[in-house]
Amino acid sequence: MDGAPPYLSVVVAARNDDHGQNLLQRMQAFVNAFISQCQRFNLDAELVLVEWNPPADCERLACALRWPADTRPCRVRIIEVPASIHERYQHAAALPLYQMIAKNAGIRRARGRFILATNIDILFSDELIGFLAGGRLEEGRMYRVDRYDVMAGVPVDGPVEERLAYCRSHLIRLYAREGVFSLTPGGLRALAETDVAAADSGVSYGAGWYPAQQDGNGRVFRWAGQDAELVVRRPACADPTLAFELEPGPGVGYQSFALQVLDSGNDLVAETVVEGRSVFSFRAPAGVEAAYHFRFHVIGGGLPVPNDPHILNFRVFTCGWVAPGVPLPGPRQPRLPEDSSPRGNGEILESDAGLALGAGWYPVETSRGGPFRWVENEAELVVSTPEGPRRELVVNVRPGPAVGYRPARLLLRDWKGQLVATAAVRKKARSVKLAVPWRPGRVQVFTLQLEGGGRPVAVPSDPRTLRFCVFHCGWAGQTRGPEKCELGQNDLEIVLRAPDAGRSTLRLEIELGPGVKCGRFELQVLDPGRQILASRRISGRQVMYLPLAVRAGKTHVFCLHAAPVEPCGATEPAAPAVRLWGFGWAESPVEVKGPEEGAEFVSAVDLHTIACGDFTLMAREHWMDARGYPEFDMYSYNLDSLLSYAAHHGGAREEVLPEPMRIYHIEHAAGSGWTPEGQSSLFERLRARGIPYLEDAAVFRWAIEMRRRGAGLIFNGEGWGLAADSLREMSPPL
Repeated sequence: MDGAPPYLSVVVAARNDDHGQNLLQRMQAFVNAFISQCQRFNLDAELVLVEWNPPADCERLACALRWPADTRPCRVRIIEVPASIHERYQHAAALPLYQMIAKNAGIRRARGRFILATNIDILFSDELIGFLAGGRLEEGRMYRVDRYDVMAGVPVDGPVEERLAYCRSHLIRLYAREGVFSLTPGGLRALAETDVAAADSGVSYGAGWYPAQQDGNGRVFRWAGQDAELVVRRPACADPTLAFELEPGPGVGYQSFALQVLDSGNDLVAETVVEGRSVFSFRAPAGVEAAYHFRFHVIGGGLPVPNDPHILNFRVFTCGWVAPGVPLPGPRQPRLPEDSSPRGNGEILESDAGLALGAGWYPVETSRGGPFRWVENEAELVVSTPEGPRRELVVNVRPGPAVGYRPARLLLRDWKGQLVATAAVRKKARSVKLAVPWRPGRVQVFTLQLEGGGRPVAVPSDPRTLRFCVFHCGWAGQTRGPEKCELGQNDLEIVLRAPDAGRSTLRLEIELGPGVKCGRFELQVLDPGRQILASRRISGRQVMYLPLAVRAGKTHVFCLHAAPVEPCGATEPAAPAVRLWGFGWAESPVEVKGPEEGAEFVSAVDLHTIACGDFTLMAREHWMDARGYPEFDMYSYNLDSLLSYAAHHGGAREEVLPEPMRIYHIEHAAGSGWTPEGQSSLFERLRARGIPYLEDAAVFRWAIEMRRRGAGLIFNGEGWGLAADSLREMSPPL
């Protein structure tokens, strides 16, 4: 194309296969709005549309889309990547669009001084287009904005003002630096179903607050960064007080810190020094508007958290308005799912006995007003051995139809499958005693089995295999003294049911505790026999992913032990050596491994990587230096985040453009792209098709490595963006 290069190139990738539903309608809304805004704001731009692997039975996008008679000052270029190139890739049959490689092809051929990579279902706010048209973009920057998801019915035709008005009034969710948040009809961040403020409190958390979480005891909390914004509505009662239960976090070194409350005019409303877990309250200024905006500002703070890019200065457990003299209401406890594992004390278990049911039990039933549970073959019993003298386990059991209701023997086996106790079981229900290994303070998993019996008896209308049933389980009276407890002072036990299949990676959010004053430690995962199953260096707070050999569907007890790897001076034996913030099984898609975690831990930079594939803008030379998005042969998830870290550490420092500059994303079908609601269906679809994707943990390992080096990493060769291929280019038929 003749003429001077444009100021801005906007690069998108698509194909005419209706992926995500209503693709042409969403793309038409994007094309119409962007060209119209370029004309209204006189934005010197080119739109580079890369059509990847066009379906043979569909129109090309140049013909399927409607184009205005004159697009100036926006020039439109359509670049086609044919099926012959697509078929070079390993997952070509299952993945029809390699989005990031397609964008790279457009970026490599873009002519603009600055290049914006975005998507075909995005609309830009007028304030954002006005900024771009103002010629104020700078080299050495990587520009980002927040994304707002809007309902799918965006008007395709008509003035762009009508489309933007629809977007502002049909908001669904927000993608911000801190996370993904559902929005109220008024555009505020909605409270979670279980949150630190009541639904009717009139409190809404803004920028600087992270999504609601739960600690190990089920208490709900929210982390806050350096400046955490709130919007509150004043209640009808006179002279109300806004109260918060809060405590210091790693961003202030878990130490006392000064906290200020500033209003929207940056005037000081209240201030305090937070010392440990405490309640902070202040009165709303008289005469404030119904919607009151203020922010919590931490003086100091901002310390990095190992293996976590976020700034976590303090956390709040409860928040709400209280009348004078009324205490702050306590936090609401979450409702546990019915299938939580291990299930906890069921009806057949003696109350407060430290017993829980593992795998193998049928649902509870009742007979003559009493509860019981059937067992098909074997059933797990999780035993938290109480302190004090040895006692025997008492089980009220009866043989079932699978053994002809005949006398048999009840077997109790340990985690290795070794027999530890046995008792005779008669035809009718009776209580038998089993002498379990006595380890006060330890958690053990045993398996109950029934051996012997007679010929099976059919049970009409019940297809289950019913070997035996248990009516009650508890402890008998004391006998001999306890055996020695083998659990060390710096050990933590966790109990987990292994997945039935497909996952065997333990996820731990853990940190060194106050009992460690110096030195580096190795976190060891031990089995009940104290054998090491996995180990990893630990320094500060971090998230670990540890592959373990587990028995599918069975309940396991793991011991977390902190072992020093170098001489360590002063410690506090009475204080814990490790703190456990959360644990569970991690998803296990195919992972591109980053650098191994070493002895020194550094935080990743806190970049706004959420939905960054929808808006990443920087000077042309920064795209060329980074060599575009990583061209891994996989689904596009997280490849945009990896590019953000590479560009930032390569010299294009991130700058998030403030409101009201924003982008709107037109909602698509769940599972076709990442959304909170569609994440599981998306990942299930990818796994079913054998398509790998880049796991979050791998991205953060790479990000930590780049921060260590002080330089971005290059993932592509010099031929990135299909540089050696001659691609067909066309203009729309105007």
